[in-house]
Amino acid sequence: MDLPSTSQKKKQPERPFYLPQDEKVTSSRIIEEAKESLSNRQRLQAVVTKRPNTPRDATRSLFGASSSRAPENRPPSSFSLGSRHFDSSDSSRPTSRTKLTPINHKPKLPSEEEVERDLLPPRPPPDPNKTQRTKSTRTRLQHSTSVESSISNESHHKVRPEVAKVPEQNGTQERRVHSGPKERTPLPVEERGEGDGREMPHRAPSSAAVRSPPRSAGNREGSESRAGSGGTKRTSSAGSRGGSAGKREEETPEEAEFYKLNINPLLEKMAAYSSKKDSKKLGQTSDELYALLQKENLLGKSCKQRSIILKSVFKFLDVEDAKVLLGLAKLILAFKVSGNNLLSACKLVFKISRNEKNDSEFLKGDILDVLMETIKATDLSTSGEALVFCVGALKLLTGNSTIVKHLVKRDCIENLATLLSSINRKIRETGESSNQLGNILVQLTAAMRNLADANSSRERILSCKVVESMCQVIDTYTSDGDLMLNISRIFSKVTLHTDCCMALADHPTSYKSFISVLSKHQHKADVVVRVGFVLGNLTAKNDVARLRLFQESRSIDILIVLMKYYLEQEVKGKESKSDDGEGGLSKNEDVLIKIVRVVANLAINENVGPVIASNYLCVDLLLSILEFKDISTSEELVLNTMATINNLSFYDTKTSAITTHQIRVLDGKYYVKKLA
Repeated sequence: MDLPSTSQKKKQPERPFYLPQDEKVTSSRIIEEAKESLSNRQRLQAVVTKRPNTPRDATRSLFGASSSRAPENRPPSSFSLGSRHFDSSDSSRPTSRTKLTPINHKPKLPSEEEVERDLLPPRPPPDPNKTQRTKSTRTRLQHSTSVESSISNESHHKVRPEVAKVPEQNGTQERRVHSGPKERTPLPVEERGEGDGREMPHRAPSSAAVRSPPRSAGNREGSESRAGSGGTKRTSSAGSRGGSAGKREEETPEEAEFYKLNINPLLEKMAAYSSKKDSKKLGQTSDELYALLQKENLLGKSCKQRSIILKSVFKFLDVEDAKVLLGLAKLILAFKVSGNNLLSACKLVFKISRNEKNDSEFLKGDILDVLMETIKATDLSTSGEALVFCVGALKLLTGNSTIVKHLVKRDCIENLATLLSSINRKIRETGESSNQLGNILVQLTAAMRNLADANSSRERILSCKVVESMCQVIDTYTSDGDLMLNISRIFSKVTLHTDCCMALADHPTSYKSFISVLSKHQHKADVVVRVGFVLGNLTAKNDVARLRLFQESRSIDILIVLMKYYLEQEVKGKESKSDDGEGGLSKNEDVLIKIVRVVANLAINENVGPVIASNYLCVDLLLSILEFKDISTSEELVLNTMATINNLSFYDTKTSAITTHQIRVLDGKYYVKKLA
């Protein structure tokens, strides 16, 4: 070997003799690195895992087959719907909502004399040949004929002059009919019903007795209000509820002319196409009518021909073409109907949205805008069931990624957030959480879960305080398994991002709420696995979150109970397929992965780690997982468990269970290393 030359030696940098060579690790360096590890907590390992997959609802129903709701507490997803389910008398104008003054009526109690008289047996009728005209009889006669005489007097003033003039020689019968009550010939007592000393019940006069005479040509004002046979006065059913299309006197001549020349011909065309079952032309004409009304600003409750148009449109709802039905439903909702018509229209939209083939029809026109307006305008107190179907339709439509983008642009997240806040406010004010509100929330949270996948949804969710509102729902409906599943799915998505994670971690009741959910739904793997994933996200990079979760009452106990239960399920072989459909991973194992991850992240905190390390049951369960599971088939669970034990081993305390079980720990580590 050639020795280095003198020139090469001069090129080497001069180094003080007391400094060690770079490639050698000295004891001082080892001590220094150990001190750095004590001051730098990041050397402890935070465990990372994948998010539980959200299965797609292939059935497209309101609550799904796995719903925990009883059938009697939820509306059905399948129903028949047609023109007969719509009420043509829907009001065309909003009511004044003026509170009427209550009638000052005090019921008159019967006197003792009247009660005693009612209890006495009836007296036999007197002799008809014997006339009795006492003062009391005269009084009773006048009283018993008071109602009849008032009708006679009214008819007497209304009859024609030639009928009123009756000759006196016509006899007694004419005087009895047309004379006043004092001039009438007295009837026999039995005919008047006086046999028992009491008045007979008053009978309603016949139509002949109250029939109005024909009007003269010069006295027909208001005759339009009369309809039907017999000349009885009737009011239009559409106009009896606060303003109707029957009040044509409010229309200007220009409005009446516009209706006659533009709207009515389209309605007649639609009727003709409907009778011919020409769905294509019926749908086209319906779109023309909607465009015309929209252009002239005639949609809504201010349209004076609203009831007439709606009554005509309702007749066309027996067609089977989904495209035509959706156009008609849009027209009905655009008129801002209420009550039964609003419910039926929302049901119709929901029924159409159940078929995935109809998704493309919702991307045409402005049906999505109409649905947004319906959600904003619907009264939560009076139309709760309509909101269930309207928001339920949105939930089904958000299964389509293209529709999700359009809904986000139309402020769907903002509208749902407003509805969510309204529900929370109503619950606070009334102190009651009804099943109806819970049904709305199930649809709302399911729709929000799908909307959370959009690119700009995270910023909208944060700006609308959706995270805070969801935490309030958890506190109110902790026992509702459907709601807790949907909310945990939302949080498992949004907590993948730091900003949403911080918003949830900073909420004052979030940790308490999640521990309550885990305690209430311990055996519902779908809920536990997602809440465990959320808690793992919160504690992955936030040391304050680790301490706050640990400080919640029974938090560690609940985590240990869950580990024990799902490990026992694995040992017993009660495995079920997970949501992601991977054959090698069961729901029980997926829950263990998420819960073990939470324990590993908690152990990073210097105040929490020693406490968990001293929990013998927790350490025993972790070692049991290593002994029971094989890394070849359960790699993620085994590696997460090893990371947790490694974090707990960092704390060398006298009470550490890791030290007590060090032989088992070493055996587990050796076994894992050997297989790896």
